[in-house]
Amino acid sequence: MKEQQQPPSASQQLVDQLVDSATADHQTLRAQRAARPSVVTRQRAVRVALALAIPILIAVLLTSFAQEKLLSVFEYPPAPAMAGRQAQEMLDALVAEIDAFRQDYDTLPATLVDVGVPPRGQWSYAASGNGQFKVEGTLYGQAVSFDSTRAAARPVERP
Repeated sequence: MKEQQQPPSASQQLVDQLVDSATADHQTLRAQRAARPSVVTRQRAVRVALALAIPILIAVLLTSFAQEKLLSVFEYPPAPAMAGRQAQEMLDALVAEIDAFRQDYDTLPATLVDVGVPPRGQWSYAASGNGQFKVEGTLYGQAVSFDSTRAAARPVERP
């Protein structure tokens, strides 16, 4: 014997409509996602990557080019006596490097880059045609200079 099927109740009809609606919505969303071109998402990914990379690049460049200036913000300058001694020591080392360059190559360096620019302070170098040179520098506000025409062995400090 066959059982007779009863018509679905109102609540069952509501559940069936909800399931059909959800299935249709899901299929519509899937179709929309599949229809979206990958170029749009690729462009968005590139823009986001650039927006993140550019500030990082700027920060890296700033720290590499302005490292001394950035570090000087966080350190205290030494006492004047200590600063004068450090400036004189740096000048002595620089003159020794210039003399070593002259002994190695039988000529004076063209610029301080040839012997190595000191890491701190402002330094200038001038070579004359007759094998003489002059070096001046300022470190922590202390000025020092060396003139090979006037000084025989030791650089002199100027006030």
